[in-house]
Amino acid sequence: MACVALVTLVQRRANYDSVLFMAWEAILCAGVILAAGCCHRLRTSLGQLPLRQGLEQRLNVATVILLLVAFASPWAINFLAKRCGVGNGSEIVMLGTLGWAGLSSALLGTRSRTVSLSVVCSGFVALFATLISDVASATWFAYAWVALCMWWLVGNHWEGLESRSAEHIDRSVGLRWTYLALVLVVFVGSTLAIGHRVPVWQRLRAELMPTSGGTTGKDSAARSGVGNGDALIAAKNHATSFGAVETDMFLDSEKPSLFDVFSDEFGEPKPKESVEQAQALSPQDVQSDEGKFSEANRSSSASEFGIERKPTERKALPEDLVSNALFFWQGGAHAHLAVERFHHFDGVTWTGAPITRAEASRAAKPGAIEVEQQSWFFAPGNKFASSLSPFRGAVAEAAKFTRYGSPIIPSRCGTKLWSIDQISRADFFHYDASDCLSMPGRERVPDYTMVRFVNGEIDLEKMEQLLQHCSPGKEHVGGAKTCQEELAELAHSYADETSRGWEQVRSVVEGLRREFRHRQGNVDTKHQTALEQFLQVRSGPSYLFATVAALMLEHLGYETRLVTGFYINPKHYVKADNEYAVQGSDVHVWLEINAGHGYWIPLEPTPGYRAPRTTASIWYQAMQARWEIAGCCLVASISLSILYLLRAWIFDLLCWCCAPALVVLSDRRRVRWTAWILDVRLSLLGRKRPRGAVLRKHLSASLNLPECQSNKVRTVLEASDCLLFGNRSSLSAEQRTSILELWRELTVAKLRKLRIVESPS
Repeated sequence: MACVALVTLVQRRANYDSVLFMAWEAILCAGVILAAGCCHRLRTSLGQLPLRQGLEQRLNVATVILLLVAFASPWAINFLAKRCGVGNGSEIVMLGTLGWAGLSSALLGTRSRTVSLSVVCSGFVALFATLISDVASATWFAYAWVALCMWWLVGNHWEGLESRSAEHIDRSVGLRWTYLALVLVVFVGSTLAIGHRVPVWQRLRAELMPTSGGTTGKDSAARSGVGNGDALIAAKNHATSFGAVETDMFLDSEKPSLFDVFSDEFGEPKPKESVEQAQALSPQDVQSDEGKFSEANRSSSASEFGIERKPTERKALPEDLVSNALFFWQGGAHAHLAVERFHHFDGVTWTGAPITRAEASRAAKPGAIEVEQQSWFFAPGNKFASSLSPFRGAVAEAAKFTRYGSPIIPSRCGTKLWSIDQISRADFFHYDASDCLSMPGRERVPDYTMVRFVNGEIDLEKMEQLLQHCSPGKEHVGGAKTCQEELAELAHSYADETSRGWEQVRSVVEGLRREFRHRQGNVDTKHQTALEQFLQVRSGPSYLFATVAALMLEHLGYETRLVTGFYINPKHYVKADNEYAVQGSDVHVWLEINAGHGYWIPLEPTPGYRAPRTTASIWYQAMQARWEIAGCCLVASISLSILYLLRAWIFDLLCWCCAPALVVLSDRRRVRWTAWILDVRLSLLGRKRPRGAVLRKHLSASLNLPECQSNKVRTVLEASDCLLFGNRSSLSAEQRTSILELWRELTVAKLRKLRIVESPS
């Protein structure tokens, strides 16, 4: 029970505490408590021996000092943790100290009252840690503790009744239970009668321990003071209101736009060099730009991404991740969140695909369903719910926006559902033909908006089937004439030995990740184009990796598109809120490949960035790793065969190593373990003791022991009988020495020479 309580507290602290300091505390406290237990057992086991004067007192003092060190360790480690920027409050440290006290009482306690105190301490720690935990699975620890407590109570009760007999049975109820039942009836009746009139009771009915994000109908993303809108609640008192209100519309904003973010990271795109005939304006015809949008907030094009960019200086990562974050991601690390997708490339610039008015109208209307009085929206046609979809499963994730300056909502490829609390109108969202999600009619996503997603994971088996049978992609490359031969040669060198499908695509992507090097910042394109220099120096930024991969895959007959967005950096994890702070430096470029039927699969060609998360059935994984599994099975079978042939030698080695630990065992356990070892050694000789046979007779019938060893065995067995079935309470020093010698000297190899060979009948 004490161990369950400590595990419950560790599970709670793992959400926000430092794993290094937790491991340090666990190893130190557990080691010190075990050392105290060894001192206590040593003092108890050696109590019958003629000790030097003062040795028993020294062991007692050592036990007390070790326990004090164990109880003081959590406070000392927490002090050091706070000096390093982590640490806990005093109440969590007190809970940890109480848990270690419960464990020490359980290990060292000799009185029933001490053991009962250990149960009380562990129960308080387990139940309190369960109540303050954010994870629903924490209740299983409470269930485990209650089950163990019931088992201990029942066992303790029957142990007390072993040597007693009931003289008479008294069936009276008693005044105590009568008063308790009367108080319970009055409390329940008054609660049902006037409970709806008490405001506190109404709040308790919503949730026992409410957080700032609302009731239990809202997930843990609604905590930390920002949640789903309770820090900007649009002049309402409802803590779960949306808060999508535009204020200060005509003031300059300090929030960076997507154009600012990508320009800061990759450099501003170079303007196209084109000269047209024009006539100079007279001074009175020149219009002032005062009052218009600033140049920093105006992109050169609404839907294009150029690979020829000006040099830029990289900015240092801000010390305060939270205050400088664009938005926060509550989900898995290494996620690829797309904001824009480009289909056509002219050798210099990626542009979006032209969309007809009918396609735009059809794609712009997301569907909606209602789940537990909450509206959830999905892509037009609900294509990700189809049986052909390569995305399966349901992963709950969320994005919390703070300084984000764009109406486009970053989302994964394969988003099945999304929702904003209290929003039930589908026209709040726009879902275009490129699978980009946005909030039209506004300059940016409102601050403190929490968008929840249900995302799918890539099914490798379904994706492989789609790519294997997909039709050749459409030609959409009009430039890069000077690099086409080199790109084609590079693509064939990677993919010539593979057939069309996922293996061919993966070989191209892995070839880029293996032979090219990622370098932050843009390239110098004074004398060469960006593609030419990238292929020559074999290093560059992520947008060149994605561009080259897209061109090579298109040469092999696949349709691709460029994707810009954000990559969730695991280094930007905020422990206090269990979320990732997305910075401007987290902008990233990758590509997607068309798998047919309107599905696109994200690919990550840039080394140093983890590929999107995938999943597969157990059978598919086994078939993919069949040769590795066969090799492991062969090695395991050989290892098991060697262990079987050397089992007697290994068992004797373990006995020899464990023999010094006999000093900390009680005398009863010593003789029981010794009898078990003799039985095992006889079994390894092929002389297993029949059921019901006495060990002494079986030894004499199976072995022809020398007189010296026979006397030792007889002495130990006689002492065992007296200790287990007689009135004797301890062993003598000579008998303990004989047990130690039997453990070390009476090996299987020696017994094999001394066994009695039965003559054939």
